[in-house]
Amino acid sequence: MWELLFDDPISSYSNDNIEVLFADGVDYSFSGQNTRYKAAYHGLQSITDGEASKINVLSALNDLANVQPEDYVFIWIMSNGGNTANSSYVYLWGYDPGNPNAGILYDTELKTKLDLIPAHKKVVVVQAPNSGGFADELAGDNSIVITSTQTSEQSSRANDTPYEENESWNNVVYHHGEFGYHFYSPLRGLDPGLGNTYGSTSIQEETNVNEDDVIDFEEA
Repeated sequence: MWELLFDDPISSYSNDNIEVLFADGVDYSFSGQNTRYKAAYHGLQSITDGEASKINVLSALNDLANVQPEDYVFIWIMSNGGNTANSSYVYLWGYDPGNPNAGILYDTELKTKLDLIPAHKKVVVVQAPNSGGFADELAGDNSIVITSTQTSEQSSRANDTPYEENESWNNVVYHHGEFGYHFYSPLRGLDPGLGNTYGSTSIQEETNVNEDDVIDFEEA
């Protein structure tokens, strides 16, 4: 998602306007990783700005209350998730079963913070199992909520069926979430493997339903 925002040839955002909270606060890396997924490739010291702890997430949401009404806010959450009888939630870094509320973000908590953000448009994407309840809680006149599953539905990683959806660089397979793959691809006009077709279907042409040369969230 960071790549989609930062490197998109049409709508590139300054890295100063993108805040990434990820795991323990360190960019994910491993031996043999493709350079495209490293900060240095993009001329940066780091892509990650901090760990994805609850205190950091709430702090970032509080900061968004300082944006202006003419601003546009996009929030993307990828994690494991679940639900209770009344709420959906996602797990954050440092989750402790002995003190679950310290490491879980509930849809009701996110709604409280979202309501304080004055931006004219707020788009929230929740890529997690059992995430459908976020849409019920957060959607409003100026808020668009996209979830990867229904409330009681699991999400899964791409399975290369019926066409190849995961990518391979230097004989290393990079697995994508099924939802993430199909969300990223039309918005960018390329899949993560930098191809522009899904089987025999043109990603760009077939998703640009109204032929305005822009892939919007509805079309994605």
